[in-house]
Amino acid sequence: MAPSGQADEDEPLAEAAIETTAEESGEAATDEDLTPQAATEVDDQHGDSAENVEPVPAEAEDTPVTTETDADDVEETEPVTAETRPAAGSRGNVTVGDGVVVKVVTIVAGKIEGVHSLDDGGISVEVDDDVATIKVSLVIEYGHAIKAVAEQIRIGVIEAVEQFLGLDVAAVDVHVSDIQPPAAA
Repeated sequence: MAPSGQADEDEPLAEAAIETTAEESGEAATDEDLTPQAATEVDDQHGDSAENVEPVPAEAEDTPVTTETDADDVEETEPVTAETRPAAGSRGNVTVGDGVVVKVVTIVAGKIEGVHSLDDGGISVEVDDDVATIKVSLVIEYGHAIKAVAEQIRIGVIEAVEQFLGLDVAAVDVHVSDIQPPAAA
């Protein structure tokens, strides 16, 4: 046994270790609940030798010894993870101006065989909630089937606007305002 003054100082430490371990498991405190360090402290206080001490169960060895802390001293923070943030692709907006749509339509229509030029009325575009309605007015070269050229324009414009600009195309209306006669030979 330790001198009477020292036993009083060490005993609260050992009791706190037993109580803390017991509180975590929800059971009554026993010597088996102690970690090796806490068991040694208890043995020292009670005069038990290492030969008289029961072995500590393996699961108890992994249990950390905790001490009581004031709840005001601990600040709880949640780490910011990728799960709590929206995906990078959804942070922000993309808008496409009508002028960009007009340029794409002009490029596509200019590549279609049989299109002479865009009419003075040109191209009009209305974009509403990522849905475009497009009107194209143009001049066709004489000798080309108007409906076939209009269909090629319609298909080309829809594919280009949807692929490159990410807009849905509700309609592409093609208006043939004139025919360019063949050049005089």
